[in-house]
Amino acid sequence: LKVSGNFCPVIPERELKEKPKKKIDISSLEALYLSVYSKLSQEDEENISYIPKPEKNKEPSYQKKSINVIGQWYDFLDAFYIKGQKEENGCRHKGKEIINKLGYRFLYPLSDKLSLRGNFRIGLGYQNFKHTHREKVWFSIQTLYLQYLKDAYWQFSFGRVPVKESRSFYFFNTLDGLKADFGTTLLQNLFFFGTRLNDSRVDNNEERNGIINYWYFIDRLTYQYRYKQFLSLFFVKEYRNNNGKDIGETVSVWKSTLPKTDRNWLGIRLNGENKTLNYWLDFSYSWGRDSTVSVKGLGCSADREIISYKNQNVSSFGFEVGAKKLLTIKTGIGGRFAFGSGSKSTKHDFRLPRISNSKERLFGSNRIRYYGELTNPDLRNIAIFSLFGGYNVKDNIWLEANIIKYLRVSSRYSVPFSRYFVSTKNRSVDLGTEFDLTIDGSLFHKKNDYWLYLFTISYFLPGKAYGYTNDAYGFILRIKRYW
Repeated sequence: LKVSGNFCPVIPERELKEKPKKKIDISSLEALYLSVYSKLSQEDEENISYIPKPEKNKEPSYQKKSINVIGQWYDFLDAFYIKGQKEENGCRHKGKEIINKLGYRFLYPLSDKLSLRGNFRIGLGYQNFKHTHREKVWFSIQTLYLQYLKDAYWQFSFGRVPVKESRSFYFFNTLDGLKADFGTTLLQNLFFFGTRLNDSRVDNNEERNGIINYWYFIDRLTYQYRYKQFLSLFFVKEYRNNNGKDIGETVSVWKSTLPKTDRNWLGIRLNGENKTLNYWLDFSYSWGRDSTVSVKGLGCSADREIISYKNQNVSSFGFEVGAKKLLTIKTGIGGRFAFGSGSKSTKHDFRLPRISNSKERLFGSNRIRYYGELTNPDLRNIAIFSLFGGYNVKDNIWLEANIIKYLRVSSRYSVPFSRYFVSTKNRSVDLGTEFDLTIDGSLFHKKNDYWLYLFTISYFLPGKAYGYTNDAYGFILRIKRYW
């Protein structure tokens, strides 16, 4: 059976033999899984589907229960201070923010097959970049959709739905449209068509979150050819028919330039796991037409002026290969190599879809930016080498270290890094190295009452492209409380 993208436990064979005609009340399964939080969902950063994996060696009960509304409150606190690189005029790309988001998510069964799901939040935030700051109070509809469970294999969702995959390499977002999920023990398929009607995100990753009026067609097919060994095929189409901003218009770093695009990704993934080893291989070919935006900063402020758009045919590829292994109960190591093609003319520049976010768990409970918390690069014109490790300090608390080396493919002055970095001094391929040290933990009280927390110290050591000068560092704190 499949509920919200996650497979239910296999029904014991004896139960099937004894009661072959008994229907399983799927809504009661929803309530059961809502109460089990010892294992977090592999495909959901904020557990938007809020159906974590059941505890091992604990056989679930299928006894029907009376259900009205299943709901849960949560509160997120995000804060950071980043001292970025310095421009030649002496202006440093530094920033800080503190954001609090109070939310409520729910599931309301309308019938045995139809339910209404939602996730609302109110946010309050302060953000600063260079000499500019802003305060924000906003209301956000993260998800709101009807879900129809046709049978044990098919389910359909319509509205603002979560569109997510475990590694967030292709997509990990919420979009407005129609989603269809099919699932058996061996075969899964996800289909989505839709757009994003508005952007209401306020965080330090907005460079990749400007997706208003971008249309998406997504199809993912996954086959389990051996136990916990998977082969997946991905297709993503991203389309916008006009530029969201005009040449000469001023845009702050908290807003996207929204360039037009008609781009496709066709990818294949091999991944698997056993008790101690997890491995993955992603390869993607991308083609179509895409726009490159040229902007210039306006003094030491958060504003930029759009200078030009360059729309051209593109043909590119990117890939990532990696593995992680638990050496003992308390220690683990891993590594990855990622590559995104690039060229001087940018027509062979690979990039990830705007609905991806390059986050995944290392060893702890929280999803982190595995390409670097500080640089947070797009996989464009770059090669990334990463070596990481973890030590289980106590219970669900991990100390994780991630060392990431960056080399660029084509020697252009621009870099695919976050807003806290500037153009290079020369055309060397050696961009530098990032060091991330993270406390990654969780604390469970009872059933659906728990905490997630993460604290990262990040340092960027510049390479030859920056003349071995102009370093950057940051402190990042994330706390999530569910009850």
